[in-house]
Amino acid sequence: MAAGARDCWLRRLRTYAEVLPSRDTLHALAIAKAADIPAYLASALADPEFAGAAIEIIGDDPAWRCQITEAFKESLRAYWRYDAKGRAAKYLAR
Repeated sequence: MAAGARDCWLRRLRTYAEVLPSRDTLHALAIAKAADIPAYLASALADPEFAGAAIEIIGDDPAWRCQITEAFKESLRAYWRYDAKGRAAKYLAR
């Protein structure tokens, strides 16, 4: 029963992420340990609105260094929310 409820919850979160993405949905997918969270994080890194949330979720994971470096470079060329730019800079400074 619990597995079915979890699957239903993940389907609903994925639908929200596709139709009306938000930072909360991204965090919920990470908390749920969705198998496809890397794809959602990669997509979020390319979006100035959600990059800060993605970097927050990624934390200290060194596997994302190249993608975050590219996101930071892009943030210098275009308008990005300060939290995304700041989080990228802090991540890269570690």
